[in-house]
Amino acid sequence: MTAALEKAVADWYRGVVRMRAAAVEDSAGLVERIDAELDANGEVSPQSRLLLDELGRTAAAGVSDARAGNSWPRRLAANVIRMIRGHEPYLHAARVEAPETNVLHAIADLQTGGAQQLVIDVLRTAPGNSHHEVIFRSISRTYRPGVTHRALPVQVDAIRRYIDALDPELVHVCHYHASLPSLAWYEAVFRAAITSGRPVVQSHCVIGDPWMGSNHQHLVFCSEWSMKRSGVSGIPGTVIHPGSPAQMFLAPRRALSDSLRIGMAYRLVGDKIDVSAADAIIQVLKQVPAARMCIAGDGNCRAALEARVREAGFADRVDWLGYVPFEALPDFYRGLDLAIAPVIADTFGSGSVHAILSGTPVVGYGVAAIPEILVSDEALVVPGDPVDMGRKVAAILQDDARHARVHAAQLERSAKHFGIEQMAGQYHRLFREVADQSGHSSSNLH
Repeated sequence: MTAALEKAVADWYRGVVRMRAAAVEDSAGLVERIDAELDANGEVSPQSRLLLDELGRTAAAGVSDARAGNSWPRRLAANVIRMIRGHEPYLHAARVEAPETNVLHAIADLQTGGAQQLVIDVLRTAPGNSHHEVIFRSISRTYRPGVTHRALPVQVDAIRRYIDALDPELVHVCHYHASLPSLAWYEAVFRAAITSGRPVVQSHCVIGDPWMGSNHQHLVFCSEWSMKRSGVSGIPGTVIHPGSPAQMFLAPRRALSDSLRIGMAYRLVGDKIDVSAADAIIQVLKQVPAARMCIAGDGNCRAALEARVREAGFADRVDWLGYVPFEALPDFYRGLDLAIAPVIADTFGSGSVHAILSGTPVVGYGVAAIPEILVSDEALVVPGDPVDMGRKVAAILQDDARHARVHAAQLERSAKHFGIEQMAGQYHRLFREVADQSGHSSSNLH
């Protein structure tokens, strides 16, 4: 038997089966079955995973998408707000040397996030005469993607018509778990792509299972850990690490300063960072009494985090910066002596890569894919143990030679494997390989 699932993955199965079962009658048996498997073995059987995937499609089939009925005045108002208040993702413009392809990318929601940035980066780096564009279900009023994009409804026929008109060589679906309407939209995209005869490459970027409705696809995982936990027998899979713009962040390590500053940058919404991060912050401040903490990010967990830090008596040593634009992150990380990653789950961890490239070593919980980035045992903390977090941080900040050694190991790994160019080149070569294997040619590729 394989090792028991990490708590975040087990919690995903328990939560998702209940959410989907609530929308489908006579599905309580699957809830009981998955609970029993997790309780007895710490894992979910392949058969139950397939049943859960099928339950998701059944639940999605009964969903009506309210966004599809939005009136043109409402859409116009949203576009105006987006033009005034919207911010663009980092737009990496360099094309990579790789085979040309004609690809339609699909992601349910265009908004700030790692999955969205992956799509933007792959699209913007498409080589030569390649044609790439993205379809989506919804878009944030504060997000301007800066690439060719088009909203399509939760309708297989409408998506199929668009695919046929564009005539891509393949459809790249960046799949992640969201609302039932988003699940329904993904189902429609997969079905439209498969019935049109186009091959599918599915990027799976989150905790949980990928879409498993067909073996005629190629799965891409963002870490070895993710492929181990979410791979599917019978469906080919590849690991391609998300890429960071190395030249934007790259800076030398700095010797430890007299005024120690420790920081982290995350969305504070409970998916990667939850209120338990407050315990890590408190322990770090206890064990490094000369340090200040700087926290970039916002979300529905922020108020609870602030309250716990305040109750512990450390409010005057923590700076809450709120949302920090991507282009400001290099300066943020370069202003730190060390960054922390007190995550509960993360299929990769681009924030840690950004810090490392900026000359700042990272200490984090050894969960999910974080060990693939942080490398050094001196920087890896017993998962969920804030006291150990404090000890590891204190040890590094008391010894400049240790600080340099940890950062050197982390930088060697990040610079070699986690750049946009490395990621994009792997994706474009995979697209060419999958398209050639399928035998589908596109009239739009010159």
